[in-house]
Amino acid sequence: MLFPCFQEGRRRVHRDSFVEVEKAYYEVPEEYIGRDVWVRWDGRMVRVFNDKLEQIEVHARSERGKFTYSENTTSRGRLCGVEHTAAWLIKRAIKIGPQCGAWATR
Repeated sequence: MLFPCFQEGRRRVHRDSFVEVEKAYYEVPEEYIGRDVWVRWDGRMVRVFNDKLEQIEVHARSERGKFTYSENTTSRGRLCGVEHTAAWLIKRAIKIGPQCGAWATR
């Protein structure tokens, strides 16, 4: 008989509606922004539970640095907060001047 082998822990949902698990980011419904959720993961799946331990989201495991979007949220296709901030800063640097823009792009 095989026993399930997983890790779990409490995570705070960031303002961009993502939780972080081992440097990868997984989207959860916007209603959980700023709240703590319980996350359980193994080598293949990441499951997110609310405070009543009801599953609210499930994702395939992703590699470090990647953002995994949910099919159940309205944010599909938007830039997440980190990506949006970097894009905004590069545009701002280009407006300051060509050298600044080249530096920011690199």
